[in-house]
Amino acid sequence: MEILRYILFFYAFLGVLIAGGLLFDKGNKASFYLMLFALLFSIEEIDFLYVTSDLLLQYPQFYMLGFPACLLAGPLIFFYIKQFEKKTTLSATTYLLHAIPFLLYLMFTLYMLQYSGAQRITNASTHYQSTINLLNYGKVLHVLFYAVLIYRFITDKRKAWVLEQKIYLVLLVGIYVVTSVLLTCLTAFSNSYEHFILYFLSTSTLVLFVGYSFYFRPEWLNRLAIKYANSGLGHSDMQRIVHKTNQFFALAENIIDSTVDLDMFCKQIGEKKHHVSQTLSNELNTSFRNLLNQQRVEYAKTILLDPTKAGLKILAVAFDSGFTNKSTFNRAFRKFEGCTPNEFREKQVAPY
Repeated sequence: MEILRYILFFYAFLGVLIAGGLLFDKGNKASFYLMLFALLFSIEEIDFLYVTSDLLLQYPQFYMLGFPACLLAGPLIFFYIKQFEKKTTLSATTYLLHAIPFLLYLMFTLYMLQYSGAQRITNASTHYQSTINLLNYGKVLHVLFYAVLIYRFITDKRKAWVLEQKIYLVLLVGIYVVTSVLLTCLTAFSNSYEHFILYFLSTSTLVLFVGYSFYFRPEWLNRLAIKYANSGLGHSDMQRIVHKTNQFFALAENIIDSTVDLDMFCKQIGEKKHHVSQTLSNELNTSFRNLLNQQRVEYAKTILLDPTKAGLKILAVAFDSGFTNKSTFNRAFRKFEGCTPNEFREKQVAPY
């Protein structure tokens, strides 16, 4: 068991180094969330080693300082994944809502800090079943909640990502779900806190392996994507699909048809769905949903630039361009043009 503790300490030290490396990737907002997640996970490991060693009795003043840390792990992974939706900023309200559980546990921790370290240890031991254990189950429910939330988010948005992103995110959410199940089982059935070292070792190994493989060595991810999607398509086959795609989007009625989706598109051009997805990913570095929205935005621009349609409301422009609601139209327009449809229209009529 002692050797496992040394390995876990090495993992924690390595996690701090990784967090430090990510901190200097200033051009990538997603790296900031990964940095905080790596740092928090390392803090959890160090705190575990602390409370299960003689250091607890020698330095009791640090007891419970890391108690609320894991309540930020789920939100950080969720924020990181949302970067794949090209959302560079999140509102203060969003941050606050996701931080509520952490703040509640932080208030409990601050309440406990009014006592000395030795008193906190005694109180926690005395009220373990009535208070501490219930709070631990609350942590588990929090972790499971974000596992479900992240899974649903990826399921809803999967069409907007290229194949490499899908594989990466499936692995990432897979790790989070596996660790959620392990934490749930340990909290529910473990008779010894020492058993949690298996949880930390297994999750640390998964996180470090995938993090190194796909963040610091992205070419491995590309090779995995090619192997995963290998369907015997040659260059000429992909060029054929690209040509059919261009022909399809050359017709305005296809762009503005709000019922068009990948299945319908594949049937119309007579190609297999996974062949089309592979071609769009490899040849055009996009997905069908992204390509369709981009074409619709281009079509919407022609409407917005038409002086005879200057009185047309933005919602009407959205419908005429194939979008089913205004919010989706605004998001797509901002993604491809860097401004809202209304701002685009105003720029065209602004005096010089």
